[in-house]
Amino acid sequence: RKLKWQLQRRDPFFALPPANAFIPSVHTLLSLQAQPSEKAPKLMVNSPGTKLWWYPNSEFPLVPKLSINVHLYPDGELLLKDALLFHACMGIWTDMVMRELSMKTYSAALAGLSYTLDSGVSSLQLTVEGYADEKPLRLYLAMLLESVFKIGFDDAERFSRSRTESARTLRTYHQRADIFTRARMYRNMLLFKFNTGTQPDKLLTAVESLTLAQLRQFVTSVIRKLTSVTFIHGSISKASAMSLSAYIDGFSKGAGVVDLDAANYQQPVLW
Repeated sequence: RKLKWQLQRRDPFFALPPANAFIPSVHTLLSLQAQPSEKAPKLMVNSPGTKLWWYPNSEFPLVPKLSINVHLYPDGELLLKDALLFHACMGIWTDMVMRELSMKTYSAALAGLSYTLDSGVSSLQLTVEGYADEKPLRLYLAMLLESVFKIGFDDAERFSRSRTESARTLRTYHQRADIFTRARMYRNMLLFKFNTGTQPDKLLTAVESLTLAQLRQFVTSVIRKLTSVTFIHGSISKASAMSLSAYIDGFSKGAGVVDLDAANYQQPVLW
C-alpha cells in the first residue's frame, strides 16, 4: 500500500503553501542588562527632510514588541496652493493603497504584524506594530512603502471604486458623525484657517471631479519632496532603530522607487 501511494501521480491542484517569510527567525532571549534605560523619547536624527525619535521600552524591556510610526509630510506649498485638491488626492491615494495591500499583507498578519495607513490634516501616517525582528520588519516595510510609492496609476477601476467610496462617505458624513468627530473637524478648521479641505461639503465636490491623471500628477509632485518623521518605540537598540529609519528614509527619498511607470519598475533590495 505504501508503494502504491508513492507511485501516485502528484495532483497539480494540491500543494503546501510556501514558507512564511514574515515569521521571526531570531528566537534568542533578550538580556535585561543589554537593554537601554531611556526614560523619554530621544531625537536621534535631525537632518533636513528626516527626523527619528527613538524610545526603547524601559517598562517591559524583555517583551520583543515594536511600534513604528512614520509621518510623511509633503511640500507645504501643495496644501497652501489648493487645500481641497490636496485632501481629495490624499484620501483617495490612501484608499487605493489600502485596497492593494488587503491581500498582500495576509501572510504578515498571520505572523503577527499589523499596520494602519491614514491621511491626516497635512501628512500621510503609517503605523506598523509587531515583534522586534529586524529582517521580517524590513520585508514588511518594503511591501508597505512600495505600495505607497508605487501605486498602480493605470488601474482605473480601483481609482473609480476609491473615488466612489470617498464620495459616499462624505455624503453621509453629517448623518454618521458623532459630536466628537464634528468637534475635531471644527477644531481643524479653526487651527488651519487656510485649510478649507477639511470641510466635508466642499471636499465632496473636489472628490467627485478628481481624475486619475490629476491624482497621478499630485502623487508625483508629493514624492519629489517629502519630509519623514519616524517614531520607533519598543525593544530595539539604538543601532537597529537608526538602521530602520535609514531604510524608511531611502524609500521616502526615492531609493526604493525607480519610476512611477510600472513597466520600468525594479524590485528594491530588501537588505
